[in-house]
Amino acid sequence: MQNPKETKSIKGKVILGLIGGTIGIIAIPLTLTTIGFGPGGIVAGSWASNMMSSTMIANGGTLAAGGYIPMGQSMGAAGVSFATYLGAGGVFSSIGVGIGEIVDKIKKKAKKVHVPKL
Repeated sequence: MQNPKETKSIKGKVILGLIGGTIGIIAIPLTLTTIGFGPGGIVAGSWASNMMSSTMIANGGTLAAGGYIPMGQSMGAAGVSFATYLGAGGVFSSIGVGIGEIVDKIKKKAKKVHVPKL
């Protein structure tokens, strides 16, 4: 049988993993929209339009196919694939679990430190 403290630690990591995964899934469309890659294309005056303008000036008036601007434009207009959502959810849930592990190690080190009484 597991130690109750270990069970609490595992539950905390699972919760952080779920929170991280949810954030990853929500962050994709929210970030695309915030940057300026909308369903109707690049939004005028947005950060995406500034990136596109700068890139076109630097490249002599052209955009490279498959670059980050056409990719963002495509994702904003057509949406994101299920695999992309799974990937982002997996990465962010791993980050959540990693944060839980770091917090556990900090707590364990804090318990080992003994402050001498004066």
